[in-house]
Amino acid sequence: MSTGRAVLTVSELTRRLQEVLEDRFPAVWVEGEISNFRLYGSGHAYFTLKDADAQVRAVLFRNRGAGSSSSRPTACT
Repeated sequence: MSTGRAVLTVSELTRRLQEVLEDRFPAVWVEGEISNFRLYGSGHAYFTLKDADAQVRAVLFRNRGAGSSSSRPTACT
């Protein structure tokens, strides 16, 4: 029995989500409080960016941190 639902691969789902997000939000600056900050030996930093009503888990990749042309972190999730 078919449910009529499309089954996507993980790759297809992430590709579609990336297209939608990049089209709707080509450049975004986000302001919030950093919590749960962890810096690992790889040089990557993992943290939560939050405000009073929501939170976003984020990662600052080694090549985007110190030495970057920006004095503020650029986070990707």
